[in-house]
Amino acid sequence: MHGDHDSAVNPLNADQIIEQFREVAQAVTTAPAPLAESAERRVTTSGRTYRQRDYLSENRVLLRKIIVEGLGHAWSGGDARHAFNDAAEPDASQLIWEFVSEFRRSPGQRVPAGAWWSQLLRAVRG
Repeated sequence: MHGDHDSAVNPLNADQIIEQFREVAQAVTTAPAPLAESAERRVTTSGRTYRQRDYLSENRVLLRKIIVEGLGHAWSGGDARHAFNDAAEPDASQLIWEFVSEFRRSPGQRVPAGAWWSQLLRAVRG
């Protein structure tokens, strides 16, 4: 999530982060394959419009890029009494929660400590 008017951190960083995570996601899937890229959607809120693009594997969203139009170096939808917060929507906290809540484990499901890291290292080392 990034503001397109951020003068402290270049919005190009959002693209670079997505590309890095995209490579990792493609490398650690059980059947390595390129992620599908959705069409960019524009969402208008009562505050600002944002552009959203999803990156999917087997029809499941793994990555999401959100660029908030007109937002500078601030937390979108934050408490404007604090530095680096902009009260105007979209609410970054809500958007992030909606994304990460899709990745809940089933009750009792456990992932061995370090399993994803080991898988990533194997994929990177070839």
